[in-house]
Parts: sequence; structure tokens; C-alpha cells
Amino acid sequence: MKKRRILVLNSPYLGGAERSGIVQAALLQKEFDIFIPELIRGDGKEIINLINSEFKTDVCIKRFIYPNALFSISRETPIFKMIISVFQSIFQIFDLSNEINLNHQTTIWVNGNKAGFLFFILALKNKFKGTFYWHFRDYPSQRPIWSCIWRLLGLKRCFDLVLIGNSKSVSKSLHQLKIHNSSVQTIYNPSGLAENKKFSKGIRTIGLASMFAPWKGIHSILLWVGLYEKELQEIGIEKINIYGGQIYQTSGGHAQYDKALIDLVEKFNINIVEFKGLKAPSIIFDEIDLLIHYSLRPEPFGRILLEAFSRGIPTISTSLGGANELVEKAHALKVIPYDYAGLFHTIKKLTIEFPSTATLISENELKAFRYFEDLAEKQLKRCFVD
Repeated sequence: MKKRRILVLNSPYLGGAERSGIVQAALLQKEFDIFIPELIRGDGKEIINLINSEFKTDVCIKRFIYPNALFSISRETPIFKMIISVFQSIFQIFDLSNEINLNHQTTIWVNGNKAGFLFFILALKNKFKGTFYWHFRDYPSQRPIWSCIWRLLGLKRCFDLVLIGNSKSVSKSLHQLKIHNSSVQTIYNPSGLAENKKFSKGIRTIGLASMFAPWKGIHSILLWVGLYEKELQEIGIEKINIYGGQIYQTSGGHAQYDKALIDLVEKFNINIVEFKGLKAPSIIFDEIDLLIHYSLRPEPFGRILLEAFSRGIPTISTSLGGANELVEKAHALKVIPYDYAGLFHTIKKLTIEFPSTATLISENELKAFRYFEDLAEKQLKRCFVD
């Protein structure tokens, strides 16, 4: 039987991690079996459309039932609920180990913590003997229960283990896990976009684009708009578009966050904010003149920044974690989280000095975009040499 490589996606929903994994696998121009978790029958249509548009090589799409109890776990889930979820999922994991045969694979490449944990267990049980690439698109959790899980990675196994961070910041956190008999690599996320500079006539529309989660800081921006709506209109800001949605169906801080955002807009009687839903990057950057990236905790990468750089859209970022690696290279604008006055005056200065300052920022961002796209491809091909 012909040995094949498998790519495992972390979710049936098309978020940044799934998009990056598909684009990177397609760049390798190799054959893959692509495993997509299924929670509800029919999940994954957007992902399949992206696979069909990106891959020029032979791929085989396979669906597997991800234990719902495991998938619902988030960073904020109480430990006792996590333990219960694991026990509820044990029989499903054993069923999967019989259903998914990993003995005829040369490479397992998993994207994300949930896929990584599940397929690591399956690889151990199947006595897989190739290379297991665990691609972290987020920081490994430091909670005590996860520390126990990271120790399990050092168990005696038949396969090589390569941990991949999507920024130097994430790779540093992987090194700190000190997992026995493993190596750590850094591969930046590609944008998947071509350079296509936008020529703006002024700063009229501001955009935010992310999944809806409290750490993305969308609620903080709404509070800021509530305080500064009149002043923003006076300097020419007509609209603030918020793109994205409740992508991942997990418990914890994500739950009902979308409703909380709508409630904030109504409570503060904000008129210039509009929720635009999930849109393709090409549509987002056609509609905005400035991007605010307002993560409140370290960002593993910040793919939306790279996408904005591809269009030369001026960006303002809190620049935490891996995002700082992009912002520093592009000489983009930085603000401190919760410094509402500082954010307003940064935007006001940009509108006053337009177009000279915006043009300089745009040129630097386009240079950074070329640099990171080239580097991401080189890192990818150095790591996956089979």
C-alpha cells in the first residue's frame, strides 16, 4: 500500500488556523489526505471550498467525528469539567483509533491543540513510525492540567516529534515545555494573498476583523467608541466596521460574546459601528481605510496584520506577543491596551498628516509583507523535507 501524508485540521470552521494550514500544505505541492473534524453532519463546507481552490495536487478529504465533549473545552473551562469531558470521550477515542489507521502514513501534520492532542493519542496507540508535526497556532496552555498533558509528549514512542510555532514568541513557549526527544521549529503563517496595494483618499472607515472572543478586545473598542464617537466624527471618521463572528463553538469566554457586543452598542447608543459578519479579506480591505488590531493578551501571530500589509492598509496594533514581530518589521503604529485617549490621538494625528504619514506606513507594510511571505515559504520547505 502506498504511504501517504496526512494533514489534520483543528476545526470544521474556517478560522485563521485552518486557512493557514491549508495554504501552507498546498505550497508544498505534495499529496495529502486531509482530515476534517465533524461535529454536525455537513460541517466544513467553507474549508472544502478553500482546499479545492488552493490544491493543484491530489488530495483525499476525510471526515472524522471529533468527541463533542473534548471539542467544547476552552482555556477558561474549569478543571473538573475538563476531567469529566476527557472521561466522557475515552470510548469515542478508542473507536477512532480503530477507524483511523495511521500505519500507512509517513507524515502526520496536525494544526492546533485539539487536533494535536487527539492524534497524538491515536499515533501512540497505532504505533505510528513516521514524523509527527504538531503545529501550534496558539500558545500552549500553562494551566496545571495541561502541564500534565505536555509531560505525556515525552513518553517513549516510535515516531519523531516536531513542535512548530507560528511565531518566534510561540516557539519560545514551546522550548519552555522541555519535552523529551522533540525539536522545535518556527514557521510563520502565510497570508495566502497577493500584493495588491489600495489607494485611499483619506481615513473615513475603520475596521476590526477577528473571531469573536474577549481577548480580541472588540468590547474594549466599543467602549472606546462610546466615549469618543463625537470626536471621531469631527476628525472625519464615518464608520467603524466589525468583521467576524462566533467561529468556534466552545465553552468559556467565547460563549454569548457576540450577544454581549450587540448589547454594548445598544447600551451606549453607538451610531457609527456596523457588524459586517464573516467576509473575505479582499472585501474587508476594499471597505476600510485603517485597521485596528486590539488583542488584549499576547497574540500568537496576527494573520490579519499580514493581510492588511498586503494591501498597504495602515494598521494600529497593541503589538503583543507574536504580533509584535510583524509590527516591528513594518514600523506600524502601536498603542497600549485600554489607553483610549492614546488610541484616539494616534488616529487623529494620522488623519491630520494624511497622506504623507499613511503613504510611508503603507510602503513599509508592503516591504514587510514581501519579507514574511518569502520567509514563511522558506521555513516551510526547510521543515518538511520528506
